[in-house]
Amino acid sequence: MESEDVTKDAGTSGTRAWFRDVWGRVGSKTWWREHLRTAGSHISLLLLLIIYTCLGAKIFQVLEHDVEAEGQQQVALRLREKRQHLISKLLTQSTTNPSVPHADLSGVWPQLPTQQDSDWDVVSGLVREYEEVVEEGAEWGVSPLSPHPNPRWTYTQALFFSATVLTTIGYGHIAPSTVGGRVFCVVFAVIGIPLTLAVIANVGEILASLLPAQAIDTHLPKGHLRTVVSVMCLLLMLLAYLTAGACIFMLLDHWSFIEAFYFCFITTSTIGFGDLVPSATSLLYCTVYILAGLALTSTVLELVRRQYADSWARMKMLTARLQELSAPLALAMRRVAESGAGEIEVNASLVEELRQLDEALGAEIRNRGRNEDPDDDPWAPLLALAHTKKRITILMYESNV
Repeated sequence: MESEDVTKDAGTSGTRAWFRDVWGRVGSKTWWREHLRTAGSHISLLLLLIIYTCLGAKIFQVLEHDVEAEGQQQVALRLREKRQHLISKLLTQSTTNPSVPHADLSGVWPQLPTQQDSDWDVVSGLVREYEEVVEEGAEWGVSPLSPHPNPRWTYTQALFFSATVLTTIGYGHIAPSTVGGRVFCVVFAVIGIPLTLAVIANVGEILASLLPAQAIDTHLPKGHLRTVVSVMCLLLMLLAYLTAGACIFMLLDHWSFIEAFYFCFITTSTIGFGDLVPSATSLLYCTVYILAGLALTSTVLELVRRQYADSWARMKMLTARLQELSAPLALAMRRVAESGAGEIEVNASLVEELRQLDEALGAEIRNRGRNEDPDDDPWAPLLALAHTKKRITILMYESNV
């Protein structure tokens, strides 16, 4: 209970110290000057990505829209012609077969092979041609059930396509079909993907800096349980983000919760199957959701990177202290080996170095979750003795008792 109270007090004091530190820095003119300059560079980079994406979307629309419109008109015309020709042939065939009423064509098909094989082959060929045109129309966004083609290269669609290219999601529901569009897509991706990654990493670094990492760190448990709690918190944060997006897409696109959650996961993980694509009314929201999800992922990675960087820095500090202390200890042990005596002479500086090393190791042990009282200093009596005495000899002997 006492250790828990100490941990709670440490966490509360750490939170208060973080708020005091932030408030003190915000109130200074130097802080504002430095951060306004830094914010200007961050905003400039973000605006560059936005302008690049919007400009690329416009170029994609110019290169693809007219070609798509012309192709859709041709496919729609062929689709109407094939359908009218097929209906005309079926009606003609039904009139030549008086046993079948005009309103009931279902009986024509089983009777045609036995009555007129040539007519059956003609009708079968017309059906096959109509099916091929229907399949071609599906590729162009033309449906036999709709009198008007569905244009896919609107500016909103082009903007969404540009965002999926830059984030490497690539749903595949639309793609450039012209030579100019494909060449521009390659150039656009080669330049835009590194820019997007830089912006996302930059945003993640900013968000990670805004979080009270030290205050949060004091509330986390020590040892192996610390890793488990950290992973669980990250998973819960990701689950909350996916659930929030799924609820919004349920309202916008009238999906079920499973479909919306599945789409959010496939999108956030940049898998991008393309089996579910948001409607035209929710494309802009989906673009923002994609960028926000990648920024959240970048923030989590930045926090993990900083944690490992701190651990690596502490390890380097311990290694440096051990290297500094290895020389005097090695000298003392060599003297013992050469003289054969079981004693070591130490001075105040050596005792001070040993105590600092022990404190560093103790701090690392406490950070790994082992409860030790940091106020206990076993080196204090020896250090005090080393300061008052000119010479201290530590005797080493073996007893058979």
